[in-house]
Amino acid sequence: MGKYYNKVSEFAKFGPRIAGSKSESLFLEYFKQEIENFSPQVDVESFKTNGQALQNLIRFIVIGYFIALLMYLFIPLISFFISVIIVLTYFFAIYKGKNLTNLFVKQKTSRNLIAKFPATKKPLGTLILTGHYDSAYHMPILHKNSFFARYAMIGIILGLLFMIITSIWRTLTLWNTAMGFIQIFKFHFLFSSLVKIYLFPDIIYFLLVFDLFLFIYFLRNFVTKTPVLGANDNLSAIVMLYYLAEYLNTNPLNNINVKIIAFGAEEPGAYGSKNYLKRHLQELSNIRVINFDEVGWGNNIGMLKRENFINITHDTVFFKKLENLVRQLGYYPNPISTQFGFTDASSFTRKKIKALTLFTYGNHRGLGHSPEDNIDNINNETLKLIFELSTKILSESDKNPKVIF
Repeated sequence: MGKYYNKVSEFAKFGPRIAGSKSESLFLEYFKQEIENFSPQVDVESFKTNGQALQNLIRFIVIGYFIALLMYLFIPLISFFISVIIVLTYFFAIYKGKNLTNLFVKQKTSRNLIAKFPATKKPLGTLILTGHYDSAYHMPILHKNSFFARYAMIGIILGLLFMIITSIWRTLTLWNTAMGFIQIFKFHFLFSSLVKIYLFPDIIYFLLVFDLFLFIYFLRNFVTKTPVLGANDNLSAIVMLYYLAEYLNTNPLNNINVKIIAFGAEEPGAYGSKNYLKRHLQELSNIRVINFDEVGWGNNIGMLKRENFINITHDTVFFKKLENLVRQLGYYPNPISTQFGFTDASSFTRKKIKALTLFTYGNHRGLGHSPEDNIDNINNETLKLIFELSTKILSESDKNPKVIF
């Protein structure tokens, strides 16, 4: 099958590697021994995480919404506050990268591996090559119909926003009635007073009850408790880091420092890359980051320019420089924006560090987060293509660092 396929197969013997699990820990120990053959400077850093952080967030949203619906019938003001808390929790988790539900669940330990390959001369910059080694839980709704998943998410957010409007409206209506205020507003249609304004919240509430079924469907189908192997997502990237470490051991760069980092706990919220930046942000200067994610399937090269789900746009100058370099090398990358998910590159972009993600794909985005993401779907030639491209990027960047710096 080829050496790249065989290496993925070797790593796949550890099975699914859920963040914080024993298999994730055992795999990193094995990978560390492998990388130490190529670099004397290998460090491992531990941090706390929760492998089911995404499931916990979804449970919190669905259960909170159900409680808000009940409270509307008795004390709508409580319904209002619950809905606001849910929306804020969602906002911080998705757009700020801070899942507040982690504060209330037991944390486990995951780790990052950092291997250093110093320049032989005075370095003009540092290139960080990254990929995550943990695997995901099955996400049926994304695997089967990402188009529906997008609009289901919009329906859920609209439901929460209307719950806020309805509950505060109902609260004010009850308060006015209790205080004996004169009703001023009426809804008129064809010169007939059909529905008084204070009935509007109840009409909206009736529709929001039906929206609960969408919440429940999302709970059951967005993220399950079934772990997947993650051969492409993301053992393929770890194999790429392995062979690039081997390459750098025998072909050290003269003008650029290189760090190879295998992140843990990417799947539940990119916690490995966030922890790395929390520890090392102050020491990072003149940095470029190329993150590998799902590089073992399909025959098209993709460069991730925007991650819509978390509202992240990667640095356009760095993106264009790398895209031009890749094209000059004879490859044809496609700029891609994803609708769902996130990558470790987003953690660096949030901190104003120039980063992007390199991936491959076939006739659709990929097999990630599904039972089909197994060794049978790994393409040795695709991995070979990305390895050859990566070594050429390293070589050309070393000759003229300005091509990416």
